[in-house]
Amino acid sequence: MSRRIVIVGAGPAGMRAAERVVAAGERPVVIDEAARFGGQIYRQPPAVMRRERSDLYGFEAGRAGAVLDRFEALLPSIDYRPSTLVWQIERDAKTLQLLRGGRVEALGFDALILA
Repeated sequence: MSRRIVIVGAGPAGMRAAERVVAAGERPVVIDEAARFGGQIYRQPPAVMRRERSDLYGFEAGRAGAVLDRFEALLPSIDYRPSTLVWQIERDAKTLQLLRGGRVEALGFDALILA
C-alpha cells in the first residue's frame, strides 16, 4: 500500500531522505522554497547562469556534484515541487498548507519529514 510521504526541504538532508524513501519503494513529495534543489550548502544558481561546480563549491565540488547528481537522477521517481512555501502544518489533520505561484494548496500526508 502506497503512503504519501512528504519531505520539506531539498538540501542535503532532504535529498538523502528522498533517496531512502525511493529505495524503500515509495514515491515521496519533495517540497522546497528555492527554485533549485541544493539547500543552503549546495545552493545552485539559476539554470541560465551556468558556472563550474569548482567555482561554486570550491574544495567541496566533488561532494556537491555527487549529491546533486544523485538527486537529479531521482527526479523521475519523486514528486518534486520547487518554489513552494509550506506556511502551515495542520498536525491533527495531517495536512500542509502550501503557497506556490501565488496559489494556496492543501496537501495531505501520511508521513512528514522536515529536513
